[in-house]
Amino acid sequence: MTVHTFLTQRLMIQCNSTCLEFATKFQIWRCAFEPNPDNADKWTGIVATCGGSYICLIDAHKGECKAKLLQHEDQYFDILWTTHRFADGKNTNVLSAAGR
Repeated sequence: MTVHTFLTQRLMIQCNSTCLEFATKFQIWRCAFEPNPDNADKWTGIVATCGGSYICLIDAHKGECKAKLLQHEDQYFDILWTTHRFADGKNTNVLSAAGR
């Protein structure tokens, strides 16, 4: 039995670009979904993207760019969320980025 899944684009957020107009050329190398720090089976609704000189944090529930980091001399190719537990027992997420 073949199952077909069709997805419909509902929103396009283009925060990995310098253009204010719709850009046809920009880089997105990786996206990572932020885990819920207290329940690894869930996520917070924040998606991090990286590509070119940008790292962006997007609120997928609201459809808006929450933060945008631009480093002109850097090129980002990978990102990773990690949950750390501190001495007080509180969990906190940290986003790491790699590139050149």
